[in-house]
Amino acid sequence: MSLDLIRRRHRWLTLGILFFISVAFIFGIGSFVTGFGTSTGAPRGSAAEVNGEEISMVQYALVRDNLRRRLGQQEGELPQAAIDFTNMSALNQLIDLKLLAQKSKQMGFVVTKEEFNKTIHSDPVFQIDGKFVGAERYRNFIAQGLNQNVTEYENFYKERILVQKLLRFIDETIVVTDEKLLTVYNIQNEKVNLNYIKFSNTDFMDAYTPEEEEIEKYYQGRKANFKTDELRKIRYIVLEPEMFENNVHISDEELNAYYNAYTEEFLAEDGKTPPFEEVKSDVESKLKSQKGEVIRREFLESIEPSQNPEKSIDQIAKENSVESISESAPLSKLDITG
Repeated sequence: MSLDLIRRRHRWLTLGILFFISVAFIFGIGSFVTGFGTSTGAPRGSAAEVNGEEISMVQYALVRDNLRRRLGQQEGELPQAAIDFTNMSALNQLIDLKLLAQKSKQMGFVVTKEEFNKTIHSDPVFQIDGKFVGAERYRNFIAQGLNQNVTEYENFYKERILVQKLLRFIDETIVVTDEKLLTVYNIQNEKVNLNYIKFSNTDFMDAYTPEEEEIEKYYQGRKANFKTDELRKIRYIVLEPEMFENNVHISDEELNAYYNAYTEEFLAEDGKTPPFEEVKSDVESKLKSQKGEVIRREFLESIEPSQNPEKSIDQIAKENSVESISESAPLSKLDITG
């Protein structure tokens, strides 16, 4: 690639950087106008101070609101993050403008009255059919359309002219040697072919077997890494209905009494009542089930912790002739609470 081509590219890069720095200030005041002039009153006070020179809240509001409108046209309703961004971005742009304008003055640049008037008269914002609107309409536009003091506005406008002069000066006088251009080009376009091998610890695990002493030492030094949640086991008794029904004795008198009281429970399909002897076993089964349920409830009440806080499950099993006590696998608190 020739140096001339590199130089042309570098010039465009330089111009791009300068444009990025000054873009908010060199496109004219027209884009600030829409919407701002409709406010009922201009904000007062200072937004910032740069080397003793103030940035007014009016200037800040103009730039900030313009940024929000441009973002809103692209994104619609702005989220809070975008609003925060425009607030900070507007202030940073105004600070950059103020610093560049101050530097321009230090370097001897000035804006003459004739130069300022010529720039204002040629600004499309202040023209109708290509002609300047006149001093009175110009002042009314600033005071009423922008809610801004004319002198303050003109000082802000002059600062933008100073910045344009400084940027043109930098662009016209900047010198980049061929050596520097080649260095930048080589850095930007340098490429490296890199070959590499990827190793994983799993590739070597089978080749190494730690000694028991190493395992013990590793564990002792890292006990905290092996801690688990508190585990508990639950010991419990499985209660089957037969456990209570088998201890129930039903007399013949009770069987007969139930049969006679609830004859309709034993009616045959033809509607006739079968003899007592035919349904005696059914009657006995019903009564055992009922009495067994009563005994079961009494048993559960008797083992409530509030009733017998010191009685162990082993004692309960022994007193009720339970042969085996079941035990769960270890459970964490999370397993228990679900």
